[in-house]
Amino acid sequence: MSDEPRDWLRLCWRSGRAHRLALLVDGAEYFGALRESLLAAEKSIFIIGWDVDSRTRITGASEEPDDGAPADLRPLLCELVGRTPELNVRIILWDYSLLYSLERELLPKFALGWRTPDRVDIALDSQFPIGASQHHKLVVIDDKIAYIGGLDLTIRRWDTSEHLANDPRRVDPSGKSYSPFHDIQAVVDGEPAQILAEYCRDRWRRVTGSPAGSVQTESDPWPARSQAIFEEVPAGIARTLAAYDDQEETREVEENYLAAISRATRFIYIENQYFTAHSIAEALIQRLQENDALEVLVVCPRAPGGWLEAQTMGVGRERIMARIDGAGLKERFRFMEPVVDADGQPQAVMVHAKFMAVDDRFLMIGSANLNNRSMGLDTECSLVLDCEEPQHREAIASIRHRLIAEHCGLDTDAIQQIFAADGSVLPRLAQRTDGPRRLESIAYDSRQHDNAMTRSISELADPEEPVDLTKYFEDGLDVAKNRLTRTRLLGMTASLAAVAALWAIWRFTRIGQFADPASVASFLDGIGSNWGSVFATLGIFVVGGLLFFPVTVLIAASAIVLGPWLGFGIAFLGTLLSAAVCFAVGRRLHPSVARWIPQSNRRILDRALKDRAVTAVAIIRNVPIAPFSAVNLLAGQTPIGLLPFLLGTAVGMAPGIAVLTLMGDRLRVLWSDPTAGNVLLLIGAVVAWIVVALSLQAVANKVKQKKRNG
Repeated sequence: MSDEPRDWLRLCWRSGRAHRLALLVDGAEYFGALRESLLAAEKSIFIIGWDVDSRTRITGASEEPDDGAPADLRPLLCELVGRTPELNVRIILWDYSLLYSLERELLPKFALGWRTPDRVDIALDSQFPIGASQHHKLVVIDDKIAYIGGLDLTIRRWDTSEHLANDPRRVDPSGKSYSPFHDIQAVVDGEPAQILAEYCRDRWRRVTGSPAGSVQTESDPWPARSQAIFEEVPAGIARTLAAYDDQEETREVEENYLAAISRATRFIYIENQYFTAHSIAEALIQRLQENDALEVLVVCPRAPGGWLEAQTMGVGRERIMARIDGAGLKERFRFMEPVVDADGQPQAVMVHAKFMAVDDRFLMIGSANLNNRSMGLDTECSLVLDCEEPQHREAIASIRHRLIAEHCGLDTDAIQQIFAADGSVLPRLAQRTDGPRRLESIAYDSRQHDNAMTRSISELADPEEPVDLTKYFEDGLDVAKNRLTRTRLLGMTASLAAVAALWAIWRFTRIGQFADPASVASFLDGIGSNWGSVFATLGIFVVGGLLFFPVTVLIAASAIVLGPWLGFGIAFLGTLLSAAVCFAVGRRLHPSVARWIPQSNRRILDRALKDRAVTAVAIIRNVPIAPFSAVNLLAGQTPIGLLPFLLGTAVGMAPGIAVLTLMGDRLRVLWSDPTAGNVLLLIGAVVAWIVVALSLQAVANKVKQKKRNG
C-alpha cells in the first residue's frame, strides 16, 4: 500500500488510502446507494452476510424504484446478470443453526441459488468452530467499492432516518409492520475496497474450494447520491477470526477497540446492539478512572428481544452496568435508548449499529457487536479510521453530531454547540431529550435474574473463544486399530467407490437442480397412492443420505405431500433409516475418508463414551459439526453402537424435524391467514426444540462437573 500504517492502523490486518468514504445512516440511505452500485456492476459482486433474504427490497426512501429494474433482491440479481454477460454474483451466507430458522427465509440456498441464473452462485459458510457464526455485512462491487457495516441484506432492516412511528413503508414481505430500525453502513473505495475484495475472494475459496479471480473495469460504481465525507483518508481493515484448521486466531477488532479506548481524552460515542464484552468494559472503566474529563455514551436497545437474548445479552449487560455503578462512574458512563412518540406512547427505535467514535480521532464501523463472541469467536470484519488531518477530524465530529441529533430530534448545530461548550456533555444532552424524539436513559436494574442458569447459558451463547465440546467427553476412547483382512479391505474399497460414485452423480450432474421441496414434493405426488408416497419418501431419505442430499429439503417435502402429522412420522423414520444406512457404510470405510472433516470436529465423536453415546449424539445433532450424512459416516468409524447412535439421533433430531415439518406445511398459511391452532403448533415445536437443546446442555454440564469433582 502507498502509505505506511500509523498508530492504531498498525493493529489492522491491512491498511491503505481511501479516495472516498461516506457513511450511510439507516436502511433507506444504504439500500438506495447500494442499488445504484449494483446497477453499475460490470464483472463482480460479492455479498457476504449473516443473513441474506431474496425478498429484501433494495430501494431508497421512495417505495418504488424508477430505473426499470425489479425492487426485490432475487429478481434484481437475475436482471443484472441477464443484461450484463460478464457479471458474476457470489453470495456467502452463514450456514446457520436451526435456532434462527423462524427468523429467516426458509431454504435460502433454494431461493438465491437454484431460483437464479448460473452466474448467481450462493455458498453456505460453516468454516469456523462449533457455536460460531459468519457475521459479516459486506458487499464488494467490481473490486472498486465496498459497503461494510451493520446492515444485512435481509428483511425488517429498511427505515428512514425520520424513524416515523407508523411508517406504512416499513413492512415485511407478509405486509406486517415492524418497529423503527436504526443502523449504519459505510461505502469506501480505493485501497481499502481492494483489500476487502481480496478478503472476499479468500473467503470464497475457503468456503467453496474454488478460486475467484480479481477483475478490472473502467466504470465507477460509486453511488452518485452519496457524498464522500472523507477524501484521501487512511483506513484499515480489522478482523475477528477464531482458530480453525489452518486459520490462526485473529482479534484485530478487539485490539483496535482497546487501543482507541486507552487514548481517549474527552468523549467516546458508541452505537451497538449489545454490550457484554468484558475486555471492552474493563478498558472503558480503567480509562474513565484515569481521566476525570472523559465521558462515554452508549446508544443501544433498552431490552434485548426474546427470552434467550434476555438471559444472555441482557443479563451480561446488567453485570457490566453493575460494575460501572459500583465504580461510581454512572454519571460519566451512560446507556441510552432512542425513542419516538407513537400516538402519545413511547416507541423504541431498534439500534442494530456497530459503531464507535473516540474523540475526533478514531472511528470504527463494521459487523462486530460489543459482545464477547464478536471479540474472539464469530467471523467479523470492520473498517477503522485513524485521523490526523483537520478535515478528517472534523468529519468524525460531524458524524457523531449527526447521529446524536437524529436520536434527539435536533439539528446538528444544536449538538455541535453542546460539544463546543466547556464542561460535561452528558448532562447537557440529558436536558435536550424531552421531545417527541429523544434519548432515554437506561438504568441499571439490580433485579435482573443472574444465577447459575443464566451464567451457564451465557457461557454457551456468548463465549470469548470457541467452545470445545470435546471437554464434555474428556474420558475419551481408545479406538482399536483393526487389522485389515483381504475381505475387509475389498469391502471397504467397494463401499468407498460406491460413495464416491454417488457423490460424483450429485456433484457433477443436473440432479442437484432438483434439491428443493417443491421438486421433491411434485415427484412424490406423482407416485400415485398415499402408501406409494410413504414408501417412496422413505426410499428417497436413504438414497438422499448416501448422495449427501440436504435432509432439511426432504423433511420439508414430506410435510408438503403428507401433511404435518404423517409428514413428521415419515420424516422422522426416514431420517433414522438414512442415518442407519450411512452409519453402516461408515463402518466399512477407511478412517482416512473422513480427513476432510476438521480434526477438532472429528474428536467430538471419537471421544464420545459408549455409556453416554445417546447424550453425546443428541448434543452433536444440535450443533453444526458437519453435514447430516457426514456425521453419520463419521459415527460409523467410532466404537459407538448402532442402537445408541440411533437413539441419540432420534432425541436430537425430533424437535428440529417437528419445526421443519410444521414450517413446510403451515408457514405460508400462518403468514397469510394465521389461526390459533397453527400458531400454537409452531410455538410448541420451537419451545420443544429449545427445551431439548437446553436440557441436553444441562446434562452435558453435569457430566463435566462430575468429571471435575471426581
